[in-house]
Amino acid sequence: TLEDCDKKLVTPRLARAYESLDTQEEKERMLGHFDSLPKIYASLIKMDQFAFTFSMQAQLAADLVGDPDFTGSDIQINNMKMGLGLRKPSADFWAPVGKLTAAMKPEEKVNLLAYIVPRFGSDDPAQQEALSAFISGLEPTFEVIRSKCPNMKESDVQLVGSELLASE
Repeated sequence: TLEDCDKKLVTPRLARAYESLDTQEEKERMLGHFDSLPKIYASLIKMDQFAFTFSMQAQLAADLVGDPDFTGSDIQINNMKMGLGLRKPSADFWAPVGKLTAAMKPEEKVNLLAYIVPRFGSDDPAQQEALSAFISGLEPTFEVIRSKCPNMKESDVQLVGSELLASE
C-alpha cells in the first residue's frame, strides 16, 4: 500500500534511476518492475518509522525496482524481510551478514540490502556462487582493511568491505 507521502518520496528516486539506465531494454525491464512496489511497501509497513525512515523506505524501493535483476519474486521479498529483520534471518546468509555489518549505519545497510536482494531467486548458478562468496569474504576483507587502515572506524571498515565485495 503506497500512501501519498510514499509516492512523493519514491517518484523522484524512480525517475533518477530510470534516467540513469543506459539502454531502452533496461528501462523497459525497470518499468516492468513497478508492479512490485506495493509488495515492497506492504513489507515495510511493519518497520519502526524512527529507525527506518520514510526516506530510507523510498530509497530501498527505488533501488530495488531500478535493479534489472529485481523481479519482486516471493524469494526476493522474503530475503528483503530477512535483511530488514522482519523475518528470522537465514542461518547461512542473513544472520552472518547482520552480525558482521552490525556497526554500519542504517542508510548504509539500505544500500547494501538493495544490492543483495535482487541477486536471490535467480536460476543462474553464478548468482548463487556470488552470494556464497560474499558471505565467506566479509571477515577476511574486513581484516585486510583493518590492517591497512588501523585508525578507520569499524562502521567504515564494514561499509568499505561490504561495498567492495558487493561490487564484485
